[in-house]
Amino acid sequence: MANRFITKRNGTQEPFKQSKVDAALANAFNSCGYLHIPKPLYDKYQLIDFNDAFSVEDVQDKLEDLLFNSEYKDVYNHFVTYRANHALMRE
Repeated sequence: MANRFITKRNGTQEPFKQSKVDAALANAFNSCGYLHIPKPLYDKYQLIDFNDAFSVEDVQDKLEDLLFNSEYKDVYNHFVTYRANHALMRE
């Protein structure tokens, strides 16, 4: 994904960094008391194609779909609530 850019919420663009997506998913699990992302879910995460993710929201939608379709409903609920709370703060 070299030379790809992603549009941030403020409209600016920056180079896409997979490490930021990795950290977002890890933080979601850590916030629910998990020490790491469970391997079966991490394997599915690694299969996600972010080439059609043009904005921060697109990336977060893909993570939300991954969590929704997993057995980790606590992490899904936390992730959705976190996104909603931060959306309200931005308004």
